[in-house]
Amino acid sequence: MVLDLNKYPSLTWLTPTPPEELRPLEIVHFKPREHLMREGEIGRMHLYFILEGVCVNDIEYPQDGRLFVARKVVPGEFIGIQEIIASSPERRVTSVAAKTPVAALQIPGTEFLRWQVSRPELYNFIIHSVLSLHFDVRTLNVNCAAKDTLKSGAYYLHYLYGVYAKGCHQPGYEGPVRIWDTRQEIGVALSRDVRSVDRLISTLRSRGGISVSAGKITITRSQAQQLYDLWAL
Repeated sequence: MVLDLNKYPSLTWLTPTPPEELRPLEIVHFKPREHLMREGEIGRMHLYFILEGVCVNDIEYPQDGRLFVARKVVPGEFIGIQEIIASSPERRVTSVAAKTPVAALQIPGTEFLRWQVSRPELYNFIIHSVLSLHFDVRTLNVNCAAKDTLKSGAYYLHYLYGVYAKGCHQPGYEGPVRIWDTRQEIGVALSRDVRSVDRLISTLRSRGGISVSAGKITITRSQAQQLYDLWAL
C-alpha cells in the first residue's frame, strides 16, 4: 500500500517523492510504554518520524554527577538515526518508548542510506533536523539543573506543557493539557526527591500555574505563560 501523504500534513517534505519510492515506508502505531527501539538491538534498523504522540528515552545517563534529563520526542522529530549512519554496524545505544499513544512514519535504514545518492534533498533535510535539536537538549539540562527549585520546576513544567500540547492536541488548542509525567519522573529531571516535587506542585498550584485533579497535573495556555514568567523573573 502506498503511503497517503494527505492524511498527515507534517509529511509535506515527502511530497516530491515518486509513489514507488514511498512503498518501503509505512505508518506504525505504539501504545504507551511500548518500545520503538531497545538498547542493544542490532540488525535491521529503522528511522522514525513522529507524527502523533510523545516518546521518551526510558533509561537515564549520569552526567556531571546528576541524572541526564531524558528529552521528550514530539511530532516533527526524527529518532533512530545514529546507528544507521555509523561507519560500521552498531547496537542501539538507547531505548525509546511511547509515553502516550504514538503514530510514526517508519523508514527502513537501508532506504534512508539510499537517499544519500538518490534523494539527497531528503537525506540532508533529515540530517539537518536531527542536528538542530542538540542545542535544545543542552538548554533543557542547564535550566533543569538550577538550584532554585521553584524556577527550575516552573521551567520544566512549561517545557512539558509544550511537549504534550504538540504531541496530543491539534494546533490552536487552548484547553487543559494533561502532563503524563509522574512526580518521580519530574523529580529525576530536576534532581529532586518526590517530597520536594510534591511541595513544588503545591506551590505552583496555589499560584494558579497548574491544576491538579485526582493526582493528575493539567496546564492551560494561560497557566503555561504564568510558569514561563515565574522562570524568567
